[in-house]
Amino acid sequence: MVNSRSKGKRGELEAAKVWSELFGVEMRRSQQFCGRSDESDDIIGQPGVSFEVKRVARINVQRVVARAVDDAAANRVPVVLHRGDNQPWLVSLQLTDLPQLVATLFQTLADN
Repeated sequence: MVNSRSKGKRGELEAAKVWSELFGVEMRRSQQFCGRSDESDDIIGQPGVSFEVKRVARINVQRVVARAVDDAAANRVPVVLHRGDNQPWLVSLQLTDLPQLVATLFQTLADN
């Protein structure tokens, strides 16, 4: 359990760093105390997007995306960043959310 928690923390830090480099926004891990706090995102900093980060060898993408959708704040695109061992980072979301994500990222890039 401790190793998986540590791996999750490292995954969140790594995902935040990669997203920051790609989109020029300062990302960081959210502060989660006693389980889930009011801020349910694993990483924060990208306006308009709620993030779930998974750093696992195997993943049930449908289940994790459904959880991200349930946990996302209103008017924020639920996005899952995930990667397996020795694999690149992947992005998963509902296809119907893609136009809003693209618009959000274009705005971010235009602002930078």
